Amino acid sequence: MSDHAFTADMFVSAREEAGLTQGALAEAMGVTQGTVSKVENGQLPPTKEFLEKAAAILGCRSSYFFRRPRHHRLPLTFYRKKVKLPALALKKIHATVIRKRADLEDLLRSAEVPENRVPSIDLKSSGRSAAEAAREVRIRWNLPRGPIDDLTSELEDRGVVIIVLDFGTDLIDGLSTFEPSDGLPPAVFLNKRCPPDRARFTLAHELGHIVLHHHLVYPPDECEGEADAFASEFLMPEADIRGFLGRLDLETAAALKQAWKVSIAALVMRAAQLDRISEARKRSLFIELGRRGWRAREPVEFPPEEPTVYSELAQFHIEDLQFTEEQLSDVLAIPVERLRAEFFPQRRGGLRLVQ
Repeated sequence: MSDHAFTADMFVSAREEAGLTQGALAEAMGVTQGTVSKVENGQLPPTKEFLEKAAAILGCRSSYFFRRPRHHRLPLTFYRKKVKLPALALKKIHATVIRKRADLEDLLRSAEVPENRVPSIDLKSSGRSAAEAAREVRIRWNLPRGPIDDLTSELEDRGVVIIVLDFGTDLIDGLSTFEPSDGLPPAVFLNKRCPPDRARFTLAHELGHIVLHHHLVYPPDECEGEADAFASEFLMPEADIRGFLGRLDLETAAALKQAWKVSIAALVMRAAQLDRISEARKRSLFIELGRRGWRAREPVEFPPEEPTVYSELAQFHIEDLQFTEEQLSDVLAIPVERLRAEFFPQRRGGLRLVQ
């Protein structure tokens, strides 16, 4: 089964990713909740039959319970989510992210992603604002003025790994993880259910956290506001967009959305932030957005940006390192069908062999 000892944390993580309570798993397995609880608390060594039955229910291999990743707990994590997200749903998302970070750790043993070139900026010690930090990052990355055409590629080329997941809920848009000392690259986990305009703002928001907050021991209470301010300036620099936002109405905002690839709501907010429209006008426009049914889903959609680096890691193992799908699924301790569903062969040639 494995040369390693059983890891209760990984068993709990697999159960939580499946969205099951101890009681629900016990019922599905035909055992008592007390048995599951004792296994998870280290009071009862699990039998091979117990683990194989649990793995079949939880959608993994029994070897998953013997994985010992360095990163079996989440580091400091930031979310773009709604307050009403249920605790059980958040546990499920946490567990999926833990697994994906463990996969990343295993895949990076034989391949490399682009070097991390995301700067860390401490607003307090530097005396800068979040918007000033966003301008600095654009300058460091040599981005042209105006809209960013493909934000996903810009982040991936600077070492940010972007992983798209179905979180099973619309109450969270994304989250980011990065611990500078743990050896893993910064990662953003995006909700597959996000429309492209919201996904781009979420990417910029989480980039703001990576730049401003992940290196801090005690992030400030205002970190979400700072990440929003960073994202607004990063995607819609004041110097470039200010002139387009005077006398804003929804038709004008819809036309601007196509060019700037941000939501109509984000453009309305930006116009108010830059004093191009009044607070009263902002409220009126948001009321009109709601009346038209555009708060949930806006018009003027554009194609989603497709991350490639994470899927390339798996494809690199298969095409360059000559792993079979069975061998790679064994490394990641998931069934072959799950491997195929989670990794898509989209190569951009940015990976290289680790010597």
